[in-house]
Amino acid sequence: MQPTPGLHPATPAGPATLTLDGRGIATLAAELQRLEQQHHPQRTIAAIAGVPGSGKSTLARALCIHLNRAEPGSAALLELDGFHLSAEALQRRGESARKGAPHTFDALGYFKLLARAAQRGTTLETPVYDRACHEPVYSGRSEYRVIPQTRYILTEGNYLLLDELPWTAIDELASVRWYLETPAKQAEAWLVRRHMAVGRSIEEAHQRVAENDRLNAQRVNQHSRHADRVLQWPASTLDAWSADA
Repeated sequence: MQPTPGLHPATPAGPATLTLDGRGIATLAAELQRLEQQHHPQRTIAAIAGVPGSGKSTLARALCIHLNRAEPGSAALLELDGFHLSAEALQRRGESARKGAPHTFDALGYFKLLARAAQRGTTLETPVYDRACHEPVYSGRSEYRVIPQTRYILTEGNYLLLDELPWTAIDELASVRWYLETPAKQAEAWLVRRHMAVGRSIEEAHQRVAENDRLNAQRVNQHSRHADRVLQWPASTLDAWSADA
């Protein structure tokens, strides 16, 4: 797959856009099941990219639940956020204020584990980012365990479609690449809520978004390559989540 600037491939129609309404998750699950039936030597991997706060984790977990409800143990999560560098490492480097930028992840560790998870029959546990302690941890939860019967790996992260190394390595592993397109205003509102949930004041939360998250979103928007499909939350979902904020 050749890198192409922007989020859309060099075709007149561009990628198909799917609204994540009541049928959207089922449509994605069916797409993965069709790919799995092609009998590739590796597990079927769906990579989900998007700006910070776009709802990538929410989508991946909903899809994981859907697949595992039909076939227990068939799907597992592998999140880029589980590969944040530790707070100690960022402090040593003077990068604490930019936590969440591409260079503050262990990208090589992420791709190494994803490559292991891709091999059928392997068993492993994937790390998850704990927002209470602000560190990656091993939770022991079943959705983060890859077991021999796992057929689908759902991986998500802001930078999985970046047009630079090492991020382009996703092309060698992903069966399909999706981009979750969420309005910037909505994504930032969700980020503010997330920051406040871990103890920041509303002023501190807005400052964090302005000085860090927005820069990371710009990097995603300006340097992401095309996706196989663009995903969007329906207006009803955006309205409901805004009302909860």
